[in-house]
Amino acid sequence: MAAAGLAVTAISEHRIESRFRDVDHWMEWMWSHGGRALLRRIPAEHLAAATDAARALRPACLGRGGLTLTTGIRVTVATPQPAAACPEPS
Repeated sequence: MAAAGLAVTAISEHRIESRFRDVDHWMEWMWSHGGRALLRRIPAEHLAAATDAARALRPACLGRGGLTLTTGIRVTVATPQPAAACPEPS
């Protein structure tokens, strides 16, 4: 940050828990944002099988109230540092 002329004033970490009813709800959510980039890495001919495999895991997860995804984020706040005083030309 210093190289960019910024001073870090605060850093905080947060954990966000997203809950999904089932695998289909999770898949809808994944296709709705940048997470679709991960799904696009699965070859089209394998996507249905991969989704079915995820559905097979469903009974183990539903006992805890559905599927959950915990995302950790770090927020850094920085402010511009005052520019160093330039010496007057002589």
